[in-house]
Amino acid sequence: MTGGLETVPFSAGDVRHVRAALPDISERTACRVLRVSRSVLHRLTKGKRTCSALSEELVTKLEPLIHDYPTYGYRRLWALLRYREGVMVNRKAVYCALRIKQWLVHQRVRTARPRAPRLRSRS
Repeated sequence: MTGGLETVPFSAGDVRHVRAALPDISERTACRVLRVSRSVLHRLTKGKRTCSALSEELVTKLEPLIHDYPTYGYRRLWALLRYREGVMVNRKAVYCALRIKQWLVHQRVRTARPRAPRLRSRS
């Protein structure tokens, strides 16, 4: 034993190759033999979770709002669409549209405020 975390020589792709070559073997058995966790097979990759097709109608309604209110974030723009314009739209759809079009407002980096100097006790 090396004492640290040991790396497994096989990956989820190897389990898939074994299952393709031997269709009678179960996923559980293939993972046990190759010493691969079964949860690795079902993980979503970061690139898979993308927004569905961008709604051009939503973009056309967002564009004038962004020009009128350039400092508003996606939640405030969603509220304008929902309550002033009467557009029933999901807040996540607004966020996704702004992210794809790169219209998101950048967050201000907050630094620690300097402490006020203490007054010395006179007693």
